[in-house]
Amino acid sequence: MPKPDVTTIVGRRLYYSHIDGDGWRSLSTVEAYRDHPTLSADVIFERAIAAYPELPVTVAPIAADLDPAWLGTAPAQAAARRIFAAAQVEAAHHTYSHPFAWGFFQHYDAKLEAELSIAGGYGRRQKRGPAGGEDPLLGYDSARAYSLHPFDLAGEMVGAGAYVARFLPPGKRVELVQWSGNTKPFAEAVRLADRAGLLNINGGDSRLDPEYPSVANVAAVGVEFEGVRQIYASTSNENTYTDLWSRRFFGFSFLDETLRRTDAPRRLLPHNVYYHMYSGEKTAALNALLQNLEAARAAEIAPVRTSDYVRIANGFFEARIERLGPASWRVLNRGALQTVRFAGGDRGIDYVRSRGVLGHRVVNGDLYVALDPEAEAPTVALAPAAPASRPYLAHARWPTEAFRTFEGGFGFRAAGFGAGAFQWRAVKDGVYRIEASRNGAPVWHGEARTDADGGLAFVVEADGIDGLDIRVIRRDLAQAGRDR
Repeated sequence: MPKPDVTTIVGRRLYYSHIDGDGWRSLSTVEAYRDHPTLSADVIFERAIAAYPELPVTVAPIAADLDPAWLGTAPAQAAARRIFAAAQVEAAHHTYSHPFAWGFFQHYDAKLEAELSIAGGYGRRQKRGPAGGEDPLLGYDSARAYSLHPFDLAGEMVGAGAYVARFLPPGKRVELVQWSGNTKPFAEAVRLADRAGLLNINGGDSRLDPEYPSVANVAAVGVEFEGVRQIYASTSNENTYTDLWSRRFFGFSFLDETLRRTDAPRRLLPHNVYYHMYSGEKTAALNALLQNLEAARAAEIAPVRTSDYVRIANGFFEARIERLGPASWRVLNRGALQTVRFAGGDRGIDYVRSRGVLGHRVVNGDLYVALDPEAEAPTVALAPAAPASRPYLAHARWPTEAFRTFEGGFGFRAAGFGAGAFQWRAVKDGVYRIEASRNGAPVWHGEARTDADGGLAFVVEADGIDGLDIRVIRRDLAQAGRDR
C-alpha cells in the first residue's frame, strides 16, 4: 500500500525552518556586537536570515515584545519590520504573553496566578502545589513569561496575530501560531487559532542522538484531540540541547546527529531547523546555529515555508487511499500532501496507467512517488521496473506542478527558494532549450544535454519565489519554431 509521506517532496528531503521569538529584546554578547548594544533579533536577522536568502524561515515574535503597552520598544519594532521585509521570511506569532503551563489557563484564575507568582520564584521548580497537590505550574516559575495584564485567550490567539501584522509589508499575513511553553495547548486555544485562519505548530521535540538513542524519541507528525489537531515541529530546538539555556551553549550543533539518523537507514523526519531568537545572545550558540544552516545550504533539500509543511502534515491526517486493482491506487482528500511512499523500491511506476504523477525516486530502498498538485485524485499504478513511457521528475529543489508534454518537449510550473535545480529522467536524447517565464514574460533561458541514461539535469538561475512557467524543448525544434 502507498503511505502518505511528509518527509519528502519532489524527490528530495523537505526542509523548513522556524524561529520562536523568545529573546527578541535580549542584548547580544557576541564579540562582534559588544561595542554597540544590539538586539538578539537583529543579530539573527543579519547572520542567520539575510545571509541565507535561499533558505525560507518563519519568524514568530511574542506580541508583548513589540507592544509598548506591554514591554515593546521602538528598536524591537524596527527589528520586526526589517525581518519581515525579507522575501524568504514568513510571518507567524508566538502568542501575546507566552504561556508556559497551558493547562493552567484552561480555567483561568487571575487571583491564583498572582498568588503563585508572588509565592513562587526560582525556588519553586521542585515544589508541590497548594496543599501538597499537583503543581499547577508544572515546574515553571510562573504561568507565563509576561503577566502585566490579565490573561485573555482571544488576545493570545487572535490579538497577537493582529498586532504582529502591523509590522508586515503589503502582501504578507500572519500564517501560524507557534505554541509556547510546554507546547500543550488545550482544545479551545487550537479552535480559536483555527477560526482565525491560523495554522499551528510546535511540540514533539524529536531527537535521535547519543543522549536520546531510541526511535521512541521521534515524535509523531502531530496529535488529534477533542476535535482539533496540533502539528508537531519535526525536530527539537536549542533549548533541549542547552539544558534549558543554562549551559552547553554550543549544544545545538548536535542537531546534525538527529538529522542524519532520521534520514538513513529510514527517512523518518523532514530537515527542520527550529530555534529561538536568543541564539543570537551568545557566540557558541550563534556558531552552532550557523553550522546547522551551512549544513542545510550544502544538503540536497527542497525548501518550503513552515506553513507549507503544516498543510502537508494536515494532508497526512486527511488522506485516504483507495485500491483500484492489484497494483494501482487512487489518492483522495490529500490536501497539500504530494508524496506517497512504497516500502521496497524493486518496482517502478507505470506511467501509462498512472494519472497525476510527476515522477518517482528510490531513497533508502523505498519508492517515493511525487504527485502533481493539480491532480485532485491522482492514480498511482506500479509495474516491474522498466523504462518509463514519458519524461518523469526524479528530484528537484523547487516544488513542481502542472506537468504536460508536447511535441519535442514538456513543460511545468515550479516555485521555490534558491536556484531551481531539476533532474528529469527518460528524456529523449538531445540538446534542450529551457525557457522560464512569468506571466508570459521571459525571465531566463539556458540549455542542457541528456546524459547516456536519458537524464536531463539543469538549474534555473532565476528568482522562483513567485513561481515560473518552464518549457523544455529540443533545440532543433525550438530553433525551427523561432525561424518560423
